[in-house]
Amino acid sequence: MRKFTSLMLMLLCAVTTWAQVSALTDLSNDKVYTFKSGRSSDSQAHYLLYHTDAPNNLSSTYSGQGHTMDYSDETTNFQFAVYKSGDAYYMFNIAAQKFVGNNSNNNGAIPLVDFPTNTIEFRSSKNATYNFVISTNGAGALNCADTNGCHGVVNWNGGYNNLTDTGNIYLISEVGTLSAELKALIEERINVANIVEPARAIVNNASDTRVGTYKTTAVADVSAALAAFDAEQSSANLQALKEAVEALTDADKVTLAAHELFTLKCYEANRGYMVYSTVEGKGSETQVYLAGTNNTAAHAAADAEGVYKEWATVVVDGKTYIYNAENKKSITTDYVVQFTTTAPAAIKIVDINNGLNEVQFEADNRYLSFSPGWGADCVRRESGIDGGCMFYIDKTGETAPIETIAAVESAFLNVWKEQTKATLDYVGGYSSSLVDAIDAVSTFDGKNAFVQNNEKVAFAPGYYYIQHTGTKKYATFNGTNFVAASVATPTLDNIMQFVEEEGVTKLKVANAGKYVTLADAPAVSQVASDFAGGNAFTIEIKENAECTVKGGDQVMRTENNGDINYWWGDTNTKWHLIPVSEVSVTVNEFASICLPFAVETTGNVKAYAVEGTNNTHALLAERADIPANQGAILKGNGTYTLNIIDAATTDWAANKLVGTTVNTYIAADAYVLANGVNGIGLYKAALNCDEKGAEGTTHFMNNANKAYFAPSTPSGIASYSFNFDWNGTTGIEGVVAEGAQDGAIYDITGRRVKAITAPGIYIVNGKKVVK
Repeated sequence: MRKFTSLMLMLLCAVTTWAQVSALTDLSNDKVYTFKSGRSSDSQAHYLLYHTDAPNNLSSTYSGQGHTMDYSDETTNFQFAVYKSGDAYYMFNIAAQKFVGNNSNNNGAIPLVDFPTNTIEFRSSKNATYNFVISTNGAGALNCADTNGCHGVVNWNGGYNNLTDTGNIYLISEVGTLSAELKALIEERINVANIVEPARAIVNNASDTRVGTYKTTAVADVSAALAAFDAEQSSANLQALKEAVEALTDADKVTLAAHELFTLKCYEANRGYMVYSTVEGKGSETQVYLAGTNNTAAHAAADAEGVYKEWATVVVDGKTYIYNAENKKSITTDYVVQFTTTAPAAIKIVDINNGLNEVQFEADNRYLSFSPGWGADCVRRESGIDGGCMFYIDKTGETAPIETIAAVESAFLNVWKEQTKATLDYVGGYSSSLVDAIDAVSTFDGKNAFVQNNEKVAFAPGYYYIQHTGTKKYATFNGTNFVAASVATPTLDNIMQFVEEEGVTKLKVANAGKYVTLADAPAVSQVASDFAGGNAFTIEIKENAECTVKGGDQVMRTENNGDINYWWGDTNTKWHLIPVSEVSVTVNEFASICLPFAVETTGNVKAYAVEGTNNTHALLAERADIPANQGAILKGNGTYTLNIIDAATTDWAANKLVGTTVNTYIAADAYVLANGVNGIGLYKAALNCDEKGAEGTTHFMNNANKAYFAPSTPSGIASYSFNFDWNGTTGIEGVVAEGAQDGAIYDITGRRVKAITAPGIYIVNGKKVVK
């Protein structure tokens, strides 16, 4: 293996014209480039370069703090290779034969190093000519600046997301071809650095307290191999170092156990430690919130003994939460991170690299971030990663006091209870019969025993309400399409049925009797009349009884949180599937009904079929339960629960009632339930329904889930009174037997009347009255 000496290797050839690089994909390992700063003007152009007056740092020609040199695209001081190895980019100056290094300090000089210690990030700017923003550390921008002692170019931490600042932006031009010898040298140094630099960081950062680093006893072999390589940079020593690093495992790293106390310090040293604070925040905010100690004066009193910056984690149901060991509260997320005992935010501590960690909120994949704003004393969530999102976590060697752990665990048990009870009887939740058992849980061991001993509600073909977890509204059918979750209170129209045949599950709109089909997104979902026309569906049960409903590779969601029709995509996708095993009906003496499933009657409500007519009477016969799609008359007074059953056991073959589960237009000479001049009975539709003209014929609406009577031949009778005992005597006796004590009044024909108006014989509370 060659010794790594600084050999001056020249370009094999140079071009006399140059081409601007417009995109990252235009960069090539075989080319040489110059970097022109956006601070250039018509009279003066400024470039990045290597200068012998500052041999260990990157320079630029910007201002008196830079290094003056006449620019030429053939001068190697201005020439750089941009070399890609794997997914990583490196910058290498041709004249210096050194790589552009990293300085994370704000306004710090950028070093040049023999072996790369960092990769280079190229980002698109917002300038059409100066296309690129460059970062050496993923947190700051490489900036041409008039900063004393930094050779005209610095790291600017605040410039990472500033895509327009003239000092941040660069025009990259291709000016030559990289020689084979120099290309080989770059590759060799990158390969060495990819082994040596991680090994050196492992040894230098070894700790017994810093989370994510390797334990001091675990790096002995790496330390010895590194020392041997530094003494003799041979291929054999490099291979031995590589093998020593590869022998390390995650088990050799410092980890954080639940309830162990730790401090959390920002990678940006000036932003300080995370603390519990009562100091006034932005504007008039005075609530307790999370803070950083970088505002020393504000937090000196609160943190005089350091107790307010001691934290611990608790693990509940496999999720990790952070709580403050002093105030016994956990953090929750908002734009200001606050404290709570009722709605903690689950987090993940993510090992970035050898002691640096991120704190990621699971709910939205955003990161805890120490903000330099808001009086420089608070912590916020911000998407993406910058210096404020990276932390050192150091264990204090202690465990939180027992009373603190008990208080935090009690709060989490209460949260678990409320979350569990909020999803009772949902698919993925527990049965409501377990409420008392849930309330009785007093320890985590008791909770774990409860979870292990009780199975959750499983998904199976059947009837369901589909409720959006965000809006709490229900899926419905508008007569044409399967539409948005815009209904706040479910009705029969919101009952959906998952039907399985030969291992395929499809979604059926119960009332409509049709199957959901998926149009190409973005489009509403429509319905088909039979099982073959519907799409296959699968149900995936998530946490807290939240489900996704998938049709093929599309996921059911709402647009605008349910304000418009269903689309299919990857957001707003969480639903509760609520099994429907019973329905409620309200009966005011009498009601007609038709349901898309069989039900059994319970309590004091009774169901009747109409088996014919006798003069002006409709002949009713009682039944124990009602088949699916069967019209029926209910008698009672109140709200009743009807249990859904697989099939009715009673014979309704003689029933003359016709049921409709959707709004249906019927003929004018059909009869519907109404309270007319002769009391409650069956009256001609023409007098009791909404009129509708259709193709020269008059039709009338029978509403969904109602029944009507259609005689085999048209009748001139305007209404039929109810006869409940037509196999015995007809007329008044049958009425008396059924309604003897209900305060109703019947005439001699058995029809119910509102009042005694004309002379004759009447029955009042089962007794004959003569007027």
